[in-house]
Amino acid sequence: MTSIRSLLALAAAVVASALAAADTAADLLARLQKTTDAAGQDALIRQLTPQPSAAAIPVLAKLALQPDPVGHLAIAALMANPSNAAAQALRDALPNAPAQNQLVLMDALGRRRVASATEALVALLNHTATDAQPAAALDAHAQ
Repeated sequence: MTSIRSLLALAAAVVASALAAADTAADLLARLQKTTDAAGQDALIRQLTPQPSAAAIPVLAKLALQPDPVGHLAIAALMANPSNAAAQALRDALPNAPAQNQLVLMDALGRRRVASATEALVALLNHTATDAQPAAALDAHAQ
């Protein structure tokens, strides 16, 4: 009997911990959507990154369009999320991101080997307004 009670107590603790983590992630995401200062966004993104969630993807995708450091942190958080939706968000951000973020996005897409981004990468590399280094970006994508 004692072992069954111990197992039930352990199971209850695990469920409670999982629910608390979900609440924490939801709370962090809600705070991130309301925060406008870069330092606050920076701190919240760093807290969200180890807990990738589908709900965070649209918020992080929007932040990926902001200048560094917030944009770069949002890109890193999207890269840490293994889902196809996160890869799509990285690809979709590429043409609209500031030039300084485009190279970071190109690197992220290359590291994740997002084949569907090839056309967008080539189009961006052919655009003369970017200061990205085409050879390095294509090399990262090809590996």
